[in-house]
Amino acid sequence: MKKILLFTCFFALLNCADSPPTTAEEAGAFANCKYGSPKPIFSSTTPLISSHEFNLGSHTAIETVFFDADIQLELTQSGCEKPKQEFKFTIPGDSKGYSAAEWIDMALNQLDFLGNLHQPLEPLLFWSGALKLKKEEIKLGQPVPLEQGHYVKIDKVSSNKNGILIIEMSQF
Repeated sequence: MKKILLFTCFFALLNCADSPPTTAEEAGAFANCKYGSPKPIFSSTTPLISSHEFNLGSHTAIETVFFDADIQLELTQSGCEKPKQEFKFTIPGDSKGYSAAEWIDMALNQLDFLGNLHQPLEPLLFWSGALKLKKEEIKLGQPVPLEQGHYVKIDKVSSNKNGILIIEMSQF
């Protein structure tokens, strides 16, 4: 029961309706959503953030965050009844040599980092903990079922210039 509550709290956190969209067009697909339009989960006052931007579109919200450590995060929120969040971390440096296990460890470390960064992000620590229990089952690019229709997928794009770590959280 506690797990279900935490999952629900996390999706509510990312989709809470503090204020309505500024235009009907921005409300778009979110106009009739139970939680309203997505809201930013970061701000320029969040620790270790050097730059922050939030854009609400008609079907997605994109939040771009630059951390002091030269890591960029693009968080895309979409969906209404079954919300989906996609965290894309751009990590500088050659990432072609990383193994699947190293990408998975990096994803868990990023969730821990974000969960410890700011109190409202603490639900991410639960996601990390749940994934750690299923670490041996995780395959890059394949959804991992966690609890009652909640899934996490870890994927990557590697290059010699930088790596992109993708963590997708969704409901089915």
